[in-house]
Amino acid sequence: MLERERVPASARRWYVQRAEDFVAAVRPKRLSEVSTEDITAFFPRYAREKRLNDWQFRQTVDALQLLLIDLAQAAAARAVDWEHLRESGRELEATHPTRAAAMTPDAAVEASPIYARSTVTQPLLKRLAMTLRAERYALRTEQTYVDWCHRFLQFCGTGGSDESLNTDALGAADVERFLAHLATARNVSASTQNQALNALVYLFRRVLRRPLDEMQFRRAQRPPRVPVVLTRDEVRALLAALSDTPQLLARLLYGTGMRLMEGGAAV
Repeated sequence: MLERERVPASARRWYVQRAEDFVAAVRPKRLSEVSTEDITAFFPRYAREKRLNDWQFRQTVDALQLLLIDLAQAAAARAVDWEHLRESGRELEATHPTRAAAMTPDAAVEASPIYARSTVTQPLLKRLAMTLRAERYALRTEQTYVDWCHRFLQFCGTGGSDESLNTDALGAADVERFLAHLATARNVSASTQNQALNALVYLFRRVLRRPLDEMQFRRAQRPPRVPVVLTRDEVRALLAALSDTPQLLARLLYGTGMRLMEGGAAV
């Protein structure tokens, strides 16, 4: 079949290897018994285990499409969006959630510009990232917390540098000064200030093991906000304007309240 499909002779053994690896992964199921979920779940796991680059990932998609549809004629394989899978094999940045979530905390810190700019001078931020990863926080939360704590350390450092900063001497007073600075000098919103506070509370409680006592600081003003919501007819019109996977994702997010990244992973 590979010869008929004009797969180069040098690549055929790899197509067979990818197929054999899939069969081993779903065993004891027969190929006719695999579900769509079995198929789609295989790719990210296999890509991580084998450290596939983008063209090897697409090769795996091609191999399994030939195996499951052309050879095994598995019913579930016809419901798989093979083109979407093939497109998802393009090279992603190291900071993309699909890749970063599969990295070890050390590797994520080294690869991300959010972390790398302070990795050498502040190993504390590595400890923070590793703690967040071990406790299975969302990747976006991990990145946000590390970024806010990096800003805090820079603010507390001598001359704006965190190189010579003694983190053991930091306490609630430093956090109060930083939060007040955000409200007065930076004029951030109340939600932004609370985000910074949450990051610092986590840093002191879970990493430094010195929980912050009751603090006094100037809070950013929270502007009155009236929520803007769509009517049911507007929601129906919006969903009707979409089709295929985008519509499925929109319905999933609207119906369950999932976050965008959670919905994308589910689809």
